[in-house]
Amino acid sequence: MPEVVFLTTSLATGGVASAIRQMAPVLTQHGLSSEIWGLTDGQEESPTQPVPTRCLGLSRKMAHGTLVSRLATELAADRPLVLHAQCHFAHLLGAQAARRSGVPRVLVSFHDLRVGWRRARLCRQVAPLVDRVLVLNEYMRQLYAQRCRYPEEKLCLLPHTVDTARFQPRPRDREWATQLGLGPEQFVLGSVARLAKVKGYRYLIEALALLRPRLPQARLVLVGEGGERPALERLAGKLGVAKQVIWAGPQQDIPRWMSLFDVYVQPSLMESHGLALHEALAMAVPCVATTQGGPPELLAHGEAGVLVPPAQPRALAEAILDLANNPERARALSKAGRRRAVEEYSPERYAERLWGVYEELLNEGACPPLPHGRMVGTGVNGKENQDATG
Repeated sequence: MPEVVFLTTSLATGGVASAIRQMAPVLTQHGLSSEIWGLTDGQEESPTQPVPTRCLGLSRKMAHGTLVSRLATELAADRPLVLHAQCHFAHLLGAQAARRSGVPRVLVSFHDLRVGWRRARLCRQVAPLVDRVLVLNEYMRQLYAQRCRYPEEKLCLLPHTVDTARFQPRPRDREWATQLGLGPEQFVLGSVARLAKVKGYRYLIEALALLRPRLPQARLVLVGEGGERPALERLAGKLGVAKQVIWAGPQQDIPRWMSLFDVYVQPSLMESHGLALHEALAMAVPCVATTQGGPPELLAHGEAGVLVPPAQPRALAEAILDLANNPERARALSKAGRRRAVEEYSPERYAERLWGVYEELLNEGACPPLPHGRMVGTGVNGKENQDATG
């Protein structure tokens, strides 16, 4: 039986699943067994895998009370010491089911900034059932304290980690770059993310067009896929920079692609933290990112990278041009970024932070169980249940 259950909406691969797989080995090192449970869907892994998984096969169309009861039954059978829920939907169900089934401690990790009024109200209602809340940065800590009214003592920082051994400075593979049409004379901008509106890539393409008269050798490599790609391709064509953009699609060997970049650009309209931005720092690629959300803290408020306002292509272009024209500054930022990645976001630092939270939590008393009665999240046709999904 697992001592820690990581609860997520789906077992499908993604950022949340990756985060859990970073946490589980830390607990194993300290003698705590764990499992990953998916509420709705996803492929179960073999029991021989480092972290066993279980798909509960629940449906979001079920009544909220039914979902809580089904989950409570599963938890009562396994009797873990800690339920560690990931994101809003799993947190809403998990906190109630854990208290109903007698799980001593409840921990929640939030990975995004989507806290509208309805979601905030639900968070406030289950807050007394939660022992600790893990967030990625100080921006998120203030957000969840203000909107969800979590007490300061319950909110803990756990930034993403980056594999600083895998993501480390490396020379550009010039032969491969040539095959991609990138010669040594060209100045390569790069970014890694899904192609979605919130990632702000239209402003990066507009910035590329603004750079054309003064930095005609600029090229843009976009690694990732998404629903915005057709619109972005049309925009690049309209602005006359289509031949300057390489659409790499989804890739596995991200360090190899990042080795091509002279500057990494994260033009997001809103970003909780930016895992790829961590990776670029670790590879000593000079970074330009926006001021909205987590990047300012990640870039040490400008000491380890350049910050610009979101949705401002001219400011983005000027920041890129400044790095292209000032190689000494670019080198200084690259060194500062690598140093920050190693000192603050290495696996060792991550393990230290995570175990500090667990050690404190396991030495505390448990919250009282949830009394039977009307549960948080119930409503007409399960509306609140749907709004809490995330």
